[in-house]
Amino acid sequence: MDKKSETAKYAQTAQLDEPSPPPYSARDTQESQVPSPYPPQSYHMQAPLRTLKAEYTKWTLTGLRVYDATTSENLYEAKIKWMKSSMAFTKPGSTDPFATVKFHTFTPRWDIQFDGMASFTVPLKGKLNYKGMHTSLALQNSRLTWKCKYHLSTMDLDCRDERSVMIARMQANVWKYKKICSIEFFDGESSVHGPIMDELVVTGLAMLEYVLMVNPGMVSGSC
Repeated sequence: MDKKSETAKYAQTAQLDEPSPPPYSARDTQESQVPSPYPPQSYHMQAPLRTLKAEYTKWTLTGLRVYDATTSENLYEAKIKWMKSSMAFTKPGSTDPFATVKFHTFTPRWDIQFDGMASFTVPLKGKLNYKGMHTSLALQNSRLTWKCKYHLSTMDLDCRDERSVMIARMQANVWKYKKICSIEFFDGESSVHGPIMDELVVTGLAMLEYVLMVNPGMVSGSC
């Protein structure tokens, strides 16, 4: 037998000696479909469960309304007093504020108080990516962080919990002062009109107003 024939015979014998692949297993498919224990990342974030819109109601930028993007139902109203650096949030049909915001004059922070609850302070931190952190009253003292991302003509504010899971997001066009922003909710509880949504709307709009209107010099940098 020549050398080429001997090599071919050896290769054929080796293939026959290899074990056959294991039969198809449904268990393997089930294991591959087990959800990841890690929180979802921004590049595959699911669609928002609910979206609100916020816009000014007066050319003096002293009135603000927040409404459902689908039904156009008014959910919140706010009065802004620039001379006093404050905001007061009400709900349709009521003139009594359920939340107030007081901006500090010389430091990047603001105080928020919900009706019947103690006030808390939200300090603005960071130089390139500003963020405001607070202990949530509606989410059992969970730490929430609003983080600002400034682009050429738009600005995003992402709210994440302690596990870095996105709860809500605001998207604003810094050159369109009439329609100030959209507010998206990704958590089932926050998408329902109630205490959690109240807190997210107030804390998010307070930070947005501070960056855009109270201290607009920040926009010239990078949020």
